[in-house]
Amino acid sequence: MARPIKVGLDYFPFDTDFFSDRKVKILRARYGADGITVYLYLLCTIYREGYYLKLDDDLRYIIADDLNMSGTKIGQIVHFLLERSLFSDTLFQSDKVLTSEGIQRRYQKAVEGRAKKTAAVVDERYWLLSEEETAAFLEVRPKEAHAGENAGFSGKNGRFSRKNPPKEEESREEQSGDARAGLERRYGRRTVARYLQKAEARNYRGEEALRRIGIWLGEDEAKGKVKRVDRDSFDLGASEKYWFDRIDKMEV
Repeated sequence: MARPIKVGLDYFPFDTDFFSDRKVKILRARYGADGITVYLYLLCTIYREGYYLKLDDDLRYIIADDLNMSGTKIGQIVHFLLERSLFSDTLFQSDKVLTSEGIQRRYQKAVEGRAKKTAAVVDERYWLLSEEETAAFLEVRPKEAHAGENAGFSGKNGRFSRKNPPKEEESREEQSGDARAGLERRYGRRTVARYLQKAEARNYRGEEALRRIGIWLGEDEAKGKVKRVDRDSFDLGASEKYWFDRIDKMEV
């Protein structure tokens, strides 16, 4: 039987200016040593597992017990870490996943030695780094289970297509979902995730965040910083075409 491929890390690099980081200073000022302890506990758990962590109710209970803190306080500190973009709020809201671009940069650097022998596989759903930032020794692909759960999606070459959604009156939330889907079909999922991080760092949320990244992507496309995916290769629903047209007409 083949030896299982190691995913997690035995140790991870720790910045010597950690306590000089403004976000960490605010975390400590607001929650004291407890805030730092929870943050480091989560980082250690993430790197032990790989480059992300799913924070479910069971894990919340374990953390509270391990650190002798109330679940309420753990929740408050996690909320602060998301609010300050120490973790990606976008991925947490969609999948209850804790990770960040910084974590993933350190992870890919840490696995470089072993990945050169056997390529390390990362899950496209949770990988935030752009194609340019992702090292050649990493293979970014969807999980097979994920592809099976969503039969309407194809994971070939990291791209996906979707059948037309049923025609029905869209709620505001559904429109936001269509706006993001439209951007992803135009620029790619990882690129949109990266720009959402930028929007979150500037305190843009919801539809306003999507409107902003639509503007930024358009500007960066004109400058040659990002490339557009050929939207004609996708089977777009009427609502998605509506959002493409809306993004085209956005003004700064």
